Amino acid sequence: MRPIEDLTVLSLVELVAAMDTPNGIKRDLVHMELLFRADRATGSELEGLIRRSELPEVRGQALAVLLGLGAPRIVGRGVGKPG
Repeated sequence: MRPIEDLTVLSLVELVAAMDTPNGIKRDLVHMELLFRADRATGSELEGLIRRSELPEVRGQALAVLLGLGAPRIVGRGVGKPG
């Protein structure tokens, strides 16, 4: 059995980067950790992830974290992949 990654020791940048995965369970765990931390800098990191991720499920979940943190201003910009 593989060991479970301790997300609590990751920096904010590393944690947001860990969300960019097709693994839904890992994204859910990162989602919970980001909500638990409630760091004000999370918004800008997640906005960057929404813009650069190739996976629509990642962009959608990053948006859900933003909404969970009370940052609805990104909703007007949408989550579509530019270009």
